[in-house]
Amino acid sequence: MARLIEVFVAGCPLCTRTTSMLKELVPKGVEVKVYNISIDEKAYEKALQYGVKAVPAIVIDGKLVQEGLPERTVIEKALKN
Repeated sequence: MARLIEVFVAGCPLCTRTTSMLKELVPKGVEVKVYNISIDEKAYEKALQYGVKAVPAIVIDGKLVQEGLPERTVIEKALKN
């Protein structure tokens, strides 16, 4: 089954750190979409649908798995499920 990882950012240093961390952790061939909610109204609305309250936020296969300060172990665990 193809996986979809969506990352909601706003251009902050933590957002940059999160996207860099994902580039290291995500297996090749898995789609990662990065949405900047500060400049894209549709991305903001999409984030609200997932219940995102803080950025950076990571949604894997439609499930919100991480908000705020990125934790490598949380992301690794979510990617294994």
